[in-house]
Order: sequence, then structure tokens, then C-alpha cells
Amino acid sequence: LFSAKSMAIMFGNGTVAEAASVKKTLQFRGNNKPTNWTAPNGKEYAISDATCYNAAGEAVEDGAFVEGESYFCTFDVAVAGSVIEISANSFPGTYYVVGDTYARSEITGRDEFFQFIIQKAKVQSENTITLEAEGDPSVFNMNLRVMRPADGKMMKLVKYDVAD
Repeated sequence: LFSAKSMAIMFGNGTVAEAASVKKTLQFRGNNKPTNWTAPNGKEYAISDATCYNAAGEAVEDGAFVEGESYFCTFDVAVAGSVIEISANSFPGTYYVVGDTYARSEITGRDEFFQFIIQKAKVQSENTITLEAEGDPSVFNMNLRVMRPADGKMMKLVKYDVAD
């Protein structure tokens, strides 16, 4: 797992600032704009100062909504969070990368555990995070360029069993 500080070191200049708010967008149908938003933690928050748009991206004023039409509202939500800024002049150097994974044996049907070790890798700028609204696991794709270290050993795969 990555902390805000480790992400700042990996992708930014090492600094982590505080975030006061984030912008949220809700889609809705009907003649009344939303007055509440349910956060991922299940708490409901009142929406104030929302700006609403129709499907064409045109701003819609209160009272001009049409029943059955689709609209989007954007609004700010106060948060206690972190901001990591990534810029071209502060992109990182190389890192020693260790990860754990497993492969399922076709013969036994059991999981076989592996640790992969990359002695020298450079984090590429093409990274994606896929988030699912239904609570499914998130996917974080981190592209690495494996560099050739002085000893020439670019990667190790260590197969292991956890001892009882």
C-alpha cells in the first residue's frame, strides 16, 4: 500500500499539501436538482451551490429542469485530504521495487506464491487508476521501465511457501 508521502516521493517533488475540498459530479433525472449526496462511507451531506448542466453541457437554472431529462450537477465537498502535484521537472529517478503475487498451478489447483524483485526501475508517466462505484476492487496500473543495473540482473522471481 502507498501512503500520500510515498506517492509524493515516487511521482512528485516529495511535498504533500492539504486539500480543503474536492469537486463532485452527480447525474440525475427529474425536475428537482439533488439536495443531498451520499458519500462512500454512507454518510449523507447537504449539497449547496451546485451548478447543473443538461446533456449538451449548457448550464440549467433552478426551475428550468424537465421531468425525464438527464442532468449533471457539480459541487464542492469539504474534505480532510492530501494533494500531490506531479510536474515534468520533478519526475523521479529510479527505484528498487518488490511485490508479492501468486500463480495458480494447473496441476494441483493450489496457489503458488512469488515475490518479484526489480533492482532498478523508473516509474513511467502513463499510470491509471480504475475505480468502481459498486465497491469492486480497484485496479492501479503502474508502468515501470526496468533498467539494467551494474550486475546485469534486471529481475528476480522468488517462489516461496510460508513456513508453519
